[in-house]
Amino acid sequence: MAATTRLASGFRVEQIRKVQSRGRHVRNVFQLFIRTIVATFSLSSPYLPCLSFVMMQYSLQNEFYGIETSVAFANFAYFNIVMKQDYIGGQHWATVALEILNQAPPSSITVRVNWIIHGLVMVWSVPLKETKRKLFDAYQLGMKIGAFSASMYPLCFCSRIALLEGENLTLLSQSVTLDLKMMVIFFLDSIQIVYISHHSYCKVFASFRRQSTIFLVRNWLFL
Repeated sequence: MAATTRLASGFRVEQIRKVQSRGRHVRNVFQLFIRTIVATFSLSSPYLPCLSFVMMQYSLQNEFYGIETSVAFANFAYFNIVMKQDYIGGQHWATVALEILNQAPPSSITVRVNWIIHGLVMVWSVPLKETKRKLFDAYQLGMKIGAFSASMYPLCFCSRIALLEGENLTLLSQSVTLDLKMMVIFFLDSIQIVYISHHSYCKVFASFRRQSTIFLVRNWLFL
């Protein structure tokens, strides 16, 4: 991470935000990066940080800042927070990632990056209500463009924030059930994870209403 930070410090934000065209081989490399990063994330692989740093270094060295690179910048923002507790640096690189997204048409990458930025990075500096709105917008965008698998993640975080905000558990469970019914029409594989993460847990929480709120929140965040 230190090497990536040193390399990134040599570039101005204006340069990073400027999307520059590169040869097909460079784009092909980034397509391979994207597929590998998605796989490592799905498997909770410990190699995810290393892969993200290598991808960002490759982007900076080749002066290529297409939409594919926004994943690396968003991950770098997140790891600045979890590995260095650098919240200012995390917000800075998250902003750069959003600028890159704004220069390209929406895709599944747009949905995933918005989830990382608003659900994992900016959530520490903005109100939960605003975070939930941003995540729900990402979820709706994913459903609109057919990125159903990517839409699963912002949907999960929307439900978690709703719980933290004190939303009625019965209403929350009904809301998630409606979302699941709509998603099952398009992408069956996403259902299992969302169902386990939310619908089942809402029923569990409802049975423990009389226990302390701290107990509920702690278990929700770590389950």
